[in-house]
Amino acid sequence: MAQGIGILFITLVFQISAQINRPLVPLLGEHLGLSGVTIGLVIAIQAFLPFFLSIPVGQMVDTCGCRRVLRLGSYLTIGTGVLYFCSHGVFMLILAQILSGVGQLLIWLSVQTAATQLKTSVSARDSYIGFFGSFSAVGQFLAPIMGGVAADIWGYRIALFMLSGLGIFLLLGAAAVPETRIDRLSSPRRSTIRSYREGGSILINNKGVQLTVLAGCIPVFVTQIRSSFLPLYLHNLSFSNTSIGMIVGLGSLAAIFCRAMMGPMIIWLGRRTVLYMSLFTSFLPMAAVPLFHGFWPLACLSAISGWGGGINEPMTMSLLAAYTTKCQRGVAMGLRLTGNRASQFLAPLLYTVFYRYHGLAGSFIDFGILLTFWGVGCISFIAYYGLGSGLGIRENVRGVKGLSEDRLSGGQVP
Repeated sequence: MAQGIGILFITLVFQISAQINRPLVPLLGEHLGLSGVTIGLVIAIQAFLPFFLSIPVGQMVDTCGCRRVLRLGSYLTIGTGVLYFCSHGVFMLILAQILSGVGQLLIWLSVQTAATQLKTSVSARDSYIGFFGSFSAVGQFLAPIMGGVAADIWGYRIALFMLSGLGIFLLLGAAAVPETRIDRLSSPRRSTIRSYREGGSILINNKGVQLTVLAGCIPVFVTQIRSSFLPLYLHNLSFSNTSIGMIVGLGSLAAIFCRAMMGPMIIWLGRRTVLYMSLFTSFLPMAAVPLFHGFWPLACLSAISGWGGGINEPMTMSLLAAYTTKCQRGVAMGLRLTGNRASQFLAPLLYTVFYRYHGLAGSFIDFGILLTFWGVGCISFIAYYGLGSGLGIRENVRGVKGLSEDRLSGGQVP
């Protein structure tokens, strides 16, 4: 019980630390006189190393344990706040972004792995992951508002320096996270190359993992758009930092209510329908942003987008846990985060292209068209491989290589 509460506390603090810099970094870049293309590159660099390190870090979590990896990420978060505070030019800002990306990867992968391994039965795990997602959404809601208010009072650099204090809280909270490393006597030590091979094998042979990676990338794109590019659009409309934080935060507030409704929605509509809804309601509102200029219309679009994207994370986590064995889960979570970091890296790069040819407002429409094709691709993937009516977990797990029928007895998955 104490461990479960500790993970929820760390999730809340981590999301505040991870989300507080997303709207502030592009605004700080604009304050420093950087061009739109340069700002896009600065945002993208945060996800560059995590894209390559997600699978090895997943292996590190399996072998070293969640607690140790979490502590390492906390130290990096403390250092990140110091670097942001010292950022008076693009070089130091890029260095802070790199350190921030690696620290977030270490913390988030260890916390997600610990959360999925805390419960054993499908119903208990789904319920806990629902709470996990709600605490995550609360942190995402508070972060932009806290950052906006702090930026209006003290400026961007001091607001970003708050990361160091949050890193200290994460370091203290790491004691509540259980050690979940695998038994080294029964499981051979894996090299980095072997972890890539294992991750590649899981991704190639496990259609369920492929689905969670593909579907999980769309809300990452949307979150990057809403938290990094929407603030620039709002700033050009002369909104204050506090108002920008409120509009961005409303998307996360909507996600809280959405995740509270996750269980009844799945029972009533089925997992497949809910997944489809989460995909399209997340990005279509962002495509409509250039049509509005007032606070409340833009706040409503942010809320609808957050509602759609909010249910995707706990659902894909639950499905991924069901599609993998316990000893595979760290690497599988690394695969999921690899896809997320690829989206987080590609979104700013695409923004630089869209911004160059169609401007800031036109880039929202371009993203909407791109993600529409992506969403249709996910639906086609499910229809082609027939992953089960309503994406029922028990039905899907039977088709996963390495999971036997006897492991499904009693409604449990490994």
